[in-house]
Amino acid sequence: MNRGYDLARYVDVVNRVRRAVPDICLTTDLLVGFPGETEADFEATYAAVEDLRYDSAYVFLYSPRPGTAAAALDDDVPRAEKVRRLQYLGARQREIAREINEALVGQEKTALVEGQSKKAAGELAGRLSENKIVNFRGSAAPGEFVRVKLTSASSWTLRGEQIP
Repeated sequence: MNRGYDLARYVDVVNRVRRAVPDICLTTDLLVGFPGETEADFEATYAAVEDLRYDSAYVFLYSPRPGTAAAALDDDVPRAEKVRRLQYLGARQREIAREINEALVGQEKTALVEGQSKKAAGELAGRLSENKIVNFRGSAAPGEFVRVKLTSASSWTLRGEQIP
């Protein structure tokens, strides 16, 4: 994909960042089925996701984009294989994200209130410093900071209780 670095260099950077900021939240975008991607290439990506343990990742199927260098390449990975890779990698990433979020349950955090929750009537939605969304019952206005105790987790969001 014409990257100016390799996996070893990338892993080194991630490890240095995590040593400097142990509670950093890492996210990424991943592409499966790029022209020429072999099963071994995909397995290496899967292993990197296992090793690096992203807080979240958006996983996409490769599709040619006019005007890019890749558009001139032979799109040789069958669509069914791209979909299989997308589902397999996406499922594991969701498990990893849930595991990371579940490790936060029981902790008290500060949340910036963004407004009403889109998922639960009568609840507020806030964002933690890690850029994670927390939904909670409480009374605060958008823009206020509140303390919440995290009570449960999913792959994408946390639930909590506002601490008076």
